[in-house]
Amino acid sequence: TQSGSRSTQSGSRSTQSGPRFPVKGSLYLVPVLFTLAYFTKQPILLPIAAVLLWQVLTRRPGAWRMVLIFAGLTLAATLALHLLTDGWYTYYTYTLAGQHRLFLTPERAISKLLNTLYPFYPLLLLSIPYFIASYLRKAYTVGLFYAALLSSLGLLAYIARLNPGGYDNVFIQLAAGAALSGALGLGVILKNLASLTTATRMKQAAVLVGALAAVLLTLQQFRAGRYDIAAQIPTPADRAAGEALLETLAAVDGEVYNPSSSYLNLFIGKPAYAHTIALWEFEGFFSIPTPNNRRQQFAEAVQAGRFAGILDDSQHTLLFEVPAGFSEMLPLVEGDLFMPVTGWENRPETLYLRTQP
Repeated sequence: TQSGSRSTQSGSRSTQSGPRFPVKGSLYLVPVLFTLAYFTKQPILLPIAAVLLWQVLTRRPGAWRMVLIFAGLTLAATLALHLLTDGWYTYYTYTLAGQHRLFLTPERAISKLLNTLYPFYPLLLLSIPYFIASYLRKAYTVGLFYAALLSSLGLLAYIARLNPGGYDNVFIQLAAGAALSGALGLGVILKNLASLTTATRMKQAAVLVGALAAVLLTLQQFRAGRYDIAAQIPTPADRAAGEALLETLAAVDGEVYNPSSSYLNLFIGKPAYAHTIALWEFEGFFSIPTPNNRRQQFAEAVQAGRFAGILDDSQHTLLFEVPAGFSEMLPLVEGDLFMPVTGWENRPETLYLRTQP
């Protein structure tokens, strides 16, 4: 986005009218992009609503047209997906998600708030000069736009972190918003730094101190976000352990029930199954338990001889007891091989093979 400006010739300062999309036809392109963003990750509706509300309240040209296009596309696509999946799309996307619980004890609320803000506090502090400058220039419209965008992204990350299933990836949107507003604030400082030759001594001192603080905050942000890329790459030994695991699974004469890492089955031509996290949804790990007969279905499938093997992981996330008639093999992977280097430390570990028909 770019900031449009209107200036008066009476000597008063220019008043920025707010961000505008310079692309021709953006009144149609933007709501289409908003729709695609929504179907990528539904919680992004909160920042989308904040931007569209800003459009309407500041009486931007075509604001209501953008709202109607976005609402129409979203509702039409949702209805189509509902019909094409016999209702499963809306069930997984809205019914289950709508049942998620937020643990709002005072201690947890404060802890998650600090956890949300701390990784980005340098950028958030750098944003302050921009909002102050917007107020002093009476550029309320443009300042309100970025304030609404940043606060909605922060609220989205915070709410998602309160969910027991929320993980660090919920910070992605806030990181983008903080980077945007932080860069704007840094630009304000650099602009004032360039005008020091005509500034008073007090202003010179204030700007120099601000510039030093900005440099330190920027360095701290790079330090906080620094990670060793090489450490994220599995070693040759990890790859060898994974290939050996695939060979073991491929040698099983029949299906291997493998809910926590079903993607492995796809490499060897075996059927995949609902992921452990999806099963946890039904069990109420993140929400209200949903009545179901999955345990009975699993028992019937085992009784019918459908599975020749059952694969458990290092975190023992199987929701069902391994039935009689299966014997335990030794751990498939030794040491710390084939363990994810980021995120949840969990890997396939124990294979149970059917010993009775």
